[in-house]
Amino acid sequence: EKAPTRPPYASLREMKKAEAAKKRIAQAERKAEKAAAEVARLEKLLESSRDVADGARGAAQKAMEDGADHLLLEQTPWNDYYRKLVEYRDREGNVEFKRIGDNCNNVAYNALPNEEARKEYRHLSGWLGRQRTARRKGTLEPIQLFLLNRVGVNWTPPQGPGPEKWFAHLERLKEYRRINGDTNVPRGYLPDKKLAVWVRTQVAHYRNANAGRKPALSADRIRLLEEIGFDWGITSDVKPTPWEDRFEEVCRYKEKYGHPNVPWKWEENRTLAYWVTRQRNMYKFILDGKRAPITEDQIEKLNSIGFQWNAGGKRAYDRPNLEQRQRQEQEMQQEQHEEDVAEDDFHELEQVAYETI
Repeated sequence: EKAPTRPPYASLREMKKAEAAKKRIAQAERKAEKAAAEVARLEKLLESSRDVADGARGAAQKAMEDGADHLLLEQTPWNDYYRKLVEYRDREGNVEFKRIGDNCNNVAYNALPNEEARKEYRHLSGWLGRQRTARRKGTLEPIQLFLLNRVGVNWTPPQGPGPEKWFAHLERLKEYRRINGDTNVPRGYLPDKKLAVWVRTQVAHYRNANAGRKPALSADRIRLLEEIGFDWGITSDVKPTPWEDRFEEVCRYKEKYGHPNVPWKWEENRTLAYWVTRQRNMYKFILDGKRAPITEDQIEKLNSIGFQWNAGGKRAYDRPNLEQRQRQEQEMQQEQHEEDVAEDDFHELEQVAYETI
C-alpha cells in the first residue's frame, strides 16, 4: 500500500508561524501604503507652504519698498544724506568711497573738480562709515538697511591701504631691523616718520583683531610681521595722559573760572589749552564727515559741563553752538508752520462767516 503524501509543513506549529508571517507582511504593506500617502500629503502641504511663504515674502518686500519710499518723503538728516548718496550713485555709478589722507592715493578724490565736490565726498564717506558701524552694532533700522542695500552699499569694504603700500612699509621695517637690531621704531623717528606711524598702526590693528574690532590686521600680515620678530607690545617713550584726566582738569578750571572754555593760549597750562583746542578740531572733523579719535560719550561729557565747540572771535563763547542753532532753526520753522496753519484757519472761518451773512 502506497504511503500518504507528507504535508508541506512539518507540523501545525510551523503552519501557524507561516500564517503569522503572512499577516505581518500584509500589515507592513498596509503601513507602507499609509506612509506613502502621508508623504504625498506632506509634500503637497510643503509645496503649498512654500507658495504661501513666497507670497508673504513678496508682500513683505512690497511693504518694505512702500515703507521705504514713504520714509524718504520725511525731511530728516538721514534722508538728506541718503538722497545725496543716490545722486552720487547715479552720477558715478557706485557708492564706493576710499580712504582719504596723505598716505592714501585716492585717485577719485584727487580728481574732483573743486572743494565743494571734495567736501561732499568727505561727508558721504563719513556718513556711510557711521551706517556700517550702526549695522555692526545692530542699531540700524531695517528700512534703512533695505534702502542702503538697494543702492548697493558694500558692508565689508577693504580695510587700510592697499597691499603695495603695506609691503613697501614692511620692506622699510626690515631695513630698519637690519640696521638697529629690532623693529621698535621710536615715535617721531626723524629719518622715517611715516614708518613710525605705520608701526604703531599695525599694533593697534593687531589689538583690534584680537578684540574682534575693525579695522583689524589679517592673519597673513600678522604672520609676516612675526617672521621678522615684530614686537606687539611696543609703547611710546612717554605715555599720553588719559582723556578722563584731562577732562577732570577742565572741570577744575570751570570750578575756578566759571566756565570750561580754556583759552587756546593759556600760559598757566599750555598742555591743557592745546588739548581743549584738539577736542574742538576733532569735533569739527566729525561734523565734516571725517574720522576723528573722539567718541560720542566724550562729546556728551564735554556738552554736560557747557563746553563750547566754536572758539574764535570776540564773545565766541556767547554764540550758540551747532546743536543749539539747529534747535533754534527747528523751533522757528515750527512756529512759522503754526502761524501759517492759524492764518489758514482764520481765512477759512472768515469765508464761512461771509457765506453765512
